[in-house]
Amino acid sequence: MCTNVLTDREYLGITIPFMLSTMTQPLMGAVNTAVMGQLPDPKYIAAVALGAILFNNIYWFFGFLRVSTSGYAAQALGSGSREEGLLAFLRPLFIAVIVSCSCIILQKPILTAYLSLVAPASDVAELCSSYYEILIWGAPLVLFNYVSLGWLMGQTKVRASVFMQVSSNVLNMILSVLFVFVLHFDIEGVAWATLLSQLYGAAAGCWLMYLYGNFDYKNFDYKTVIEPEELTKILLVNTNLMIRTACLLTVNNII
Repeated sequence: MCTNVLTDREYLGITIPFMLSTMTQPLMGAVNTAVMGQLPDPKYIAAVALGAILFNNIYWFFGFLRVSTSGYAAQALGSGSREEGLLAFLRPLFIAVIVSCSCIILQKPILTAYLSLVAPASDVAELCSSYYEILIWGAPLVLFNYVSLGWLMGQTKVRASVFMQVSSNVLNMILSVLFVFVLHFDIEGVAWATLLSQLYGAAAGCWLMYLYGNFDYKNFDYKTVIEPEELTKILLVNTNLMIRTACLLTVNNII
């Protein structure tokens, strides 16, 4: 049982990186937009900007995965239970898998509805589709990163979480410049750069979870992960957050 009192300095050391983590996904889209802005034709920056807005809306809406995972991981840390620590990771991960697979299965209806709503020019819509059709496959990677990042934050592994975020963004910047200005892949280049960065982030998350998890995989009852009652509790805990996020996204998109 952990009985240490959390000081103000320790609290800020946890919360500030957690707040910065919300910038991770939008920052990747901002980098892509900035790189496309260097090309002579404005249709590239318009297409990437539209694609970045779509992905930011999708991933922000499911940001509760990171928040709830942090809360449950912190509770597990306080109780000192290895089993609760593993459940705090696997249950949100199970939800993340379902959500990300749904995004991939429904990728065409999502894109069609979005393009119908924003009604861009035909050439911009074509480029946006190319960008989207590559990056949608990163949905499982992004949501896995949310869960692993939330777990690390909840376990107060601040340096590990910051390393995971910063290194992913730096890699995205380097690959975007390489693919666009050296290899001339244009919009597909920034999409592949981001996807590879997301893949790297997921790999780093796996490594960090293995490094800090200290889980007892052999003696763990995996049936407890998919208990409907416990999964429902996770969703209910985050209902207000999901409603708030939906309202914010609606207002931001209307404006």
